Amino acid sequence: MVALLTVALRLCSLLAVSITLLCSEAQAQLDDPFLDADPFSKKAAAAGEPAPIKITFNVHDETGRPISGARIVGLGVFAALLTDQNGVVQWVANPNKLRRAAETYNGKMRFTAFPPRDKLMARDAKLVSLPKLLKGDPIQFQIVPGVRLSGRALGQRDKEPIEGLSIVLRDSERPTNLSTIRTSTNAMGQWEAIVPRRDTTVAIPGSVEGYRLAS
Repeated sequence: MVALLTVALRLCSLLAVSITLLCSEAQAQLDDPFLDADPFSKKAAAAGEPAPIKITFNVHDETGRPISGARIVGLGVFAALLTDQNGVVQWVANPNKLRRAAETYNGKMRFTAFPPRDKLMARDAKLVSLPKLLKGDPIQFQIVPGVRLSGRALGQRDKEPIEGLSIVLRDSERPTNLSTIRTSTNAMGQWEAIVPRRDTTVAIPGSVEGYRLAS
C-alpha cells in the first residue's frame, strides 16, 4: 500500500510538472516578440503585406489611336510590359515598394513609354505622384512621330573614333528633364537617337580621357 501511494504521488508530481511546462511554453509563445514575424502565424496573416495594386498604362499617338507593342520602363519595373492591341498594359505593384522607389524622385516616379522598334516615333516620359499611383489612376502616354538623328565623334588630329562620349539632346521648344535624351558613342564613335520632329539642341556636356572639345 505504501508503494502504491508513493507511485501515485510520483505520477501526480510528474503530471503537475507537465502542466506547469505546458503553461510556461504557452506563456512564452504569447510573450515572443518574433511571433508576428512568423509567416505561418494568424497574426502575420492578418497584418501581412498590403494588397497589391494594379497600375494601368495607356499609350496612343497624337490622334488618339492606340499603339500596340510599346514598352513601359520605370524604376522598380522588372517585368516586360508591352501594350496590347488597345495600347494598354497593367502592372501589379507592391505599395510599400512604390513608396520606397518614389523617395528617389521626391515623392514621384518616372515612367517612359518606348515605341515599337519598327516605328519611327519618339518616346514619352511621365513623372507620376505617389498618391496618384496608389489610387490606381491610369497613366497616359502620347508617342509622336520622330526623326532619327545620328553622328560620329572623331579625334581632330588622329581621326580615330571616340568611344563613350556623352551626347545630350534637348527639345528646344520644351527644354525639360523629361524631354531630354541622353546617349553615348559606341566603339566606332557613332551615336543615334530618335527625337520628336521639333527643333533639337545637341550638346556634349563632358569629355573623354585624352580628348577635349575644339574651341
